[in-house]
Amino acid sequence: MVKGNKKAFTLIELIVVIFIISMTAALVAPRLGGSSKSLKLKGAATHLTALFRYARMRSIVLGYPLIIKMIPEKNLFIFEDLSIKEDKSKEDEEKEIIKTLKKEYILPKGVSISNLMLNKKEIFDKGEMIFYPDGTIDEVELTLKGDKERSYEIYGHPITGEILIKKSP
Repeated sequence: MVKGNKKAFTLIELIVVIFIISMTAALVAPRLGGSSKSLKLKGAATHLTALFRYARMRSIVLGYPLIIKMIPEKNLFIFEDLSIKEDKSKEDEEKEIIKTLKKEYILPKGVSISNLMLNKKEIFDKGEMIFYPDGTIDEVELTLKGDKERSYEIYGHPITGEILIKKSP
């Protein structure tokens, strides 16, 4: 006696579908891990470029030069804005320096500086990039290197002050 048509999957169909899903996951999972490292490198390059642009714009707005200190061996960038404030309560009119802003940026693990040049001179230990109130900057050429030969080049044009970023082949 044949009963109504049952709609269900057979065990073989379920095994085939589970096999296909597991094979797809095995192929896709390693790709996801590599893309996070690539995103870390791109994020570091973007963050550093934004820091340079911020320093340039702040120098223009405030009307005095600003400096970013670079320490390649520690993968460290330090932006300090030292404002001079006159203390009117003192009779001898001394000026005291008050630190109004300090930003430090350390490159993430797996990202390093492979090349740093300031004003056409290679920097190995420490360097200072100056941002002038007229919008010009010290020329900088910087290469951030990640894993698997991936890298980004950051270039600061000395006359226009434009900060460019490009992915190296």
